[in-house]
Amino acid sequence: MMTRKNYKAIAAVLASVQAETGDPPGWEFDLIVARLADTFKAENPNFQRERFAAAARVNDSEKDW
Repeated sequence: MMTRKNYKAIAAVLASVQAETGDPPGWEFDLIVARLADTFKAENPNFQRERFAAAARVNDSEKDW
C-alpha cells in the first residue's frame, strides 16, 4: 500500500511538470490527475481525492498534509 509520502511525491512531480510548462492545466493534465486519484482511492479508501488534486496544482504543491 502506498503511503502519504508516496502520494505527496507524486503530487509534487505533477505540480513541477505543470510549473515547467507555464500553462494552466489542460484537460489532459486533469485526466491524468483524476485517473491517478481513482487508482489511489481504489487502493486506499481513506485517500482524499480533492486534497491530492489540489496538491498537484503548482501553487498548492507545498501544502502541509
